[in-house]
Amino acid sequence: MVSGTEILFALDPVESRTLLSTRGSAVGGIWHQPWGLLSNNNNPAIQRDLLKIQLDKRRLADDRRALFNRLQDDQKALRDAIKAMDGQLAPLRAKLRTDRASWWTILSNDLKSMRQDRGDPIKLAQDIAQLQSDRASFDAVVKADMKAIQDAIDDDAAVQAAREKLQADSQPVREDLVQLQADYAQLRKHLQAQSGAGSAKSLRFGRL
Repeated sequence: MVSGTEILFALDPVESRTLLSTRGSAVGGIWHQPWGLLSNNNNPAIQRDLLKIQLDKRRLADDRRALFNRLQDDQKALRDAIKAMDGQLAPLRAKLRTDRASWWTILSNDLKSMRQDRGDPIKLAQDIAQLQSDRASFDAVVKADMKAIQDAIDDDAAVQAAREKLQADSQPVREDLVQLQADYAQLRKHLQAQSGAGSAKSLRFGRL
């Protein structure tokens, strides 16, 4: 089975959901300040910004709907390409599991020593230092093992082809998202000019 902790797709999970979402949400998600307060603003520049955002949101929603099935197929093709590498990845995954188990034993022994020495401040300090050192070594070993798995995936020709197709097919949605980011930046700029930086800073954005 393909492990989510071992595979870093061309798109991370949040980005993947963003590309495929058909909810039509804008970049920045829901304004934490009621949208009606902005739509009632009589500043012409702000009204133009809001209109631009609405139009670009519509384009994003249209592109997401049009590309939904294709992007789903592309993501499946990418997963299948990685799945086809199971035989090649098996030794690397086995090493990761072995290293994790070995280092967890070491860390567990460190914690046991700390419990035993808690009445001796000098020994306890030494135990804590040993635990910190072993934890750093554990992190480095696991990071190297996971990098070896990821490097093998990244170097695979079939994975590269599937990833490139996904990137190409998702380009319209990506461009829409970039445009909406620019739209919101422009709106923030005009709000700052009208009301001061404090008011605009209070406009926080949710997830895409």
